[in-house]
Amino acid sequence: MTVDEAEVEKTVVRQAVKNDDVWTAGRALRLVVAVVALTICSLRIWIQAGDAFPALRDIFAPVVDIQTVTSALVFALVALLAWKAPHRIRPIAFTVVSAVGVIVGSVLWIGGMSTHEAWLIVLGVCLVDSLGVWSVLLTGLTMCALGGRRDLVVAAVLGEVLGAALRIVVPSLSLPVAVLTISALTLALVGVSAIFGVPFLMDALSRRSIASLATTNPESFLTPRHRLVVLVAFFEFMHGVVLAEGTTIFTLATRASSWLLILVGGAWVLARRRQGTEDALLNMAAILMVLGFAIRPLSPGEAIASEAIAIAGASFSWMLLWSSMAAVGMGYPAAALWTFGLCYTMEALAMGAGSLAVEVAGALPLASDHVFNVMNALVIAAFLAYLLTGMRGFSFSEVFRCVRPVVELETMTERRGATIARNCPLVAARCGLTEREAEVLALLARGCSGPEIQERLVISQNTAKTHVRHIYRKLGVHSQRELIALVEGAGDRP
Repeated sequence: MTVDEAEVEKTVVRQAVKNDDVWTAGRALRLVVAVVALTICSLRIWIQAGDAFPALRDIFAPVVDIQTVTSALVFALVALLAWKAPHRIRPIAFTVVSAVGVIVGSVLWIGGMSTHEAWLIVLGVCLVDSLGVWSVLLTGLTMCALGGRRDLVVAAVLGEVLGAALRIVVPSLSLPVAVLTISALTLALVGVSAIFGVPFLMDALSRRSIASLATTNPESFLTPRHRLVVLVAFFEFMHGVVLAEGTTIFTLATRASSWLLILVGGAWVLARRRQGTEDALLNMAAILMVLGFAIRPLSPGEAIASEAIAIAGASFSWMLLWSSMAAVGMGYPAAALWTFGLCYTMEALAMGAGSLAVEVAGALPLASDHVFNVMNALVIAAFLAYLLTGMRGFSFSEVFRCVRPVVELETMTERRGATIARNCPLVAARCGLTEREAEVLALLARGCSGPEIQERLVISQNTAKTHVRHIYRKLGVHSQRELIALVEGAGDRP
């Protein structure tokens, strides 16, 4: 590492520490708004799952499954737009349409219940929940706007703790009241999360596109096979099973017990401060989810304990997922909307799959508590196998420490252009790069994006990706940032 590089890295570290340790009015306001948004989101999901959906199944059983698929499709559509056509996304227009759609959907939903028209109920539910998807995405973007790792975890923990506390005091609601409450909470969520979510998204859309990141920084955003996305699917499948199997899940004892677990566990996570809080969230979520499934009910008392532990585990998984997804979006704003859209598509599908698995198990001729216990054991085995193999050696905390905004990358390369220009030929010769690969290396080291490389060298995107992949393999790096650091330090090596 050169003296210049060491000084820059020290500056980066000092700035990160300053951002995490110095409180300003703006930082405090962003944190409060994020906590309020997460609290509303948590309470809305609880009322939806506890009061609205069970009553809807009694009226028209398929409506919940239809709603799940519709929500997944909307999430997927937003993710596809963020990837393929970000210029078509209009944050303010989408926010207004979302609010109006929720209001119209609520009217149709209540109207369908009063006239006993199933199709009207389905249309209303799908409008409220599907257009309410935008409020969830804005909540994630509000998290991205926090700008600091510690604030992400603090907001996620406090949001779930407050949401769980409100679950205790909110009584069971009749279906019409639940509909109105869900709609009101969705509108409130749209309004609160739009404060910082919309400006963040507008700024993100003006930056590098995912297409450019896909060429030069393929690990800077999530793909459907990413370990975080698979983890989302596992957690939400298990959560879907808990909700579908639960008989005591919405009792006062269960709600109070789960809140106590969330409060104590959340305090422990926050007390760790810089000592791997994200990995602590993963460990807490995994332990509680597995424990909740392991003591699946053999008696009413064990049912309460099992479901309280499982709900607390689900809450910690949400804390982890909110902070993880937001960390990706915080580092690479252009990938923020894609990240949340992709993860929530997987979440909706996995939760629906968990619910469907319980329905299928219950319809078997030999259906009994033993069948469900066997299914739960298989779920635990699959989850533990993935944690021990798929997540082996993976650290959320280490990944988050490496997150740096793209704009910082551009600024650093501008300030150190002379060093990069001098060292690129040395690296190309040492690593055996071809003449064309050496040209691509020089552009990568200067912070050029994929489209910029394509334009300057007059090559296709696939050709650019191939050259970048070969260069990364020969240099032993995985991202443009690592490549720049290697090139900058090349002059110090014999």
